[in-house]
Amino acid sequence: MIELLVVFLLARKNGRTAGAKGLSPTKYQWGTAGLWFGLEIFGFVFGGILLGPRADVLELYPFGIVSAVSGAIIAYYWAKQAPVSPYAQYMSWGPTHVAPAAGMQGWATPDQTQTPTAMIPPGAELALVERQADWARVRAFNGWTGWVDGRELQPRYDSPVFTDSANT
Repeated sequence: MIELLVVFLLARKNGRTAGAKGLSPTKYQWGTAGLWFGLEIFGFVFGGILLGPRADVLELYPFGIVSAVSGAIIAYYWAKQAPVSPYAQYMSWGPTHVAPAAGMQGWATPDQTQTPTAMIPPGAELALVERQADWARVRAFNGWTGWVDGRELQPRYDSPVFTDSANT
């Protein structure tokens, strides 16, 4: 019963993470459950092959759990590392990050050798659109879109991307 609850909560979290990026939450929820249970079955089968036909369920259980947890880790990173949908900009705007206390510069392209095109004030709310190495393309409430040093962005923990991490 606890296992089902864990899978449910993880699937819900991954669905919200994907949804905040403009992706299909259902795909990531079912994918999470599929990876968990699929790898759990694989673990049982692998344990059976390794231990032989006389192995009982208690001997196979650790193989199943380790494989299931591996599936959970894969599902978590699958949702976390998924790229933001190109259609996310047409969804309702929701900030995911804020500018640092000193503010930050913004560029039209991810090239620090160019002249900055904007100065983003301290604490300005920004929505993460895309990442490229240390660069982050962000969108502000007023519609401005540009590139900033992604290492300087501060997560906004009450955004849908981060909300579940405190609750699960």
